[in-house]
Amino acid sequence: MNRPRRRGSPWRTIIGYVSLAILLVASAAFAALGMLGQEANSPGGVARARVLFDVIVSSGLLLLLTVWRLVAGLKRRLQEAEALLHEMATTDELTVLANRRTGQERLLDELVRASRHRRPFSLLLLDLDNFKQVNDTQGHDAGDAVLKAVAKAVTALVRQTDLVARWGGEEFLVLLTETGLAGAKATGERIRQAIASMPIIFEGHALQVTVSLGAAEFVRHERVEQAADDLLKRADKALYNAKHHGRNRVEADVVS
Repeated sequence: MNRPRRRGSPWRTIIGYVSLAILLVASAAFAALGMLGQEANSPGGVARARVLFDVIVSSGLLLLLTVWRLVAGLKRRLQEAEALLHEMATTDELTVLANRRTGQERLLDELVRASRHRRPFSLLLLDLDNFKQVNDTQGHDAGDAVLKAVAKAVTALVRQTDLVARWGGEEFLVLLTETGLAGAKATGERIRQAIASMPIIFEGHALQVTVSLGAAEFVRHERVEQAADDLLKRADKALYNAKHHGRNRVEADVVS
């Protein structure tokens, strides 16, 4: 297997240009000084040396401008590359939602905030019902179309302060800030109804899907990591109950 060729560092290229500019300017300067020394007493010698000096200055400025443009271009490309890498590291490629890692990090941040300020916080786990049948009967492209449509629909039904993440496969995580269990269940019901009544057009055919959701509210713990694990387990338990009781429904985990 052929290994990809390693590209040199862009900064190494810039350093090469700077070194070349300095070398050319220094060489021309020494040449001008030598010419000035040789022709200082000859007619027109000083004038020729002055012309050469002006050429050196102009060339030096041009080289510096070229290097400055190269540095500016390199900086822009590095910023674009960093933005792309950040997007790749935090975003699910198919649905353009936050990925699981981003969802986990945001969950911990929200739990810290909710605990510190004693504010309500809940989450939803959403799972597509019988999604395997879509892939088996319609193909994986149809499955991808369903995932993208569901992701778009869920995002449209929550607030900007909330977060929707692809949790894995056909499962999604919805973080609901400043929301108690009743509010989370109400949001889940809006999502369920919207998706159940939403035709997903794929290659001229309308696909109909439903989702099951589990809701859970944050209960304070001494450790945020323990609170996150507990919250996810309770939401997953509620989701299991929704599946067990017929799918296409919302169940909430109530802490006794």
